[in-house]
Amino acid sequence: MSCKLSVVVVFHNMRREAHRTLFTLSQSYQRNASDWEVIAIDNGSDAPLEEGAVRAYGANFRYRYLETDSVSPVGAVNLGVRLARSPNIAIIVDGARMATPNIVGHTLRALGLFDDPF
Repeated sequence: MSCKLSVVVVFHNMRREAHRTLFTLSQSYQRNASDWEVIAIDNGSDAPLEEGAVRAYGANFRYRYLETDSVSPVGAVNLGVRLARSPNIAIIVDGARMATPNIVGHTLRALGLFDDPF
């Protein structure tokens, strides 16, 4: 199954911040948007996120734990891109960021305006 936009979010040892970030990417927070997914990648955290807690934000949320000792987020980003259901991918490398309420909707509209919106 595909969607219009895949948002890959990478976390490392930031449970509290991760939940704030994921909420701001949820359908209950985003306005005027539909048909996107969020892929939460935990990049080797000592206390990983819980898959059920991530999936509780909506049916469009997925979670993967990447076992790694690397401090680089590159492996986690690459994993998220491989899992993406859309050819249109947004990446949030620092999972301690909160999205504005219309960012997904604006992104989806931009995708419809241009052949190559990147």
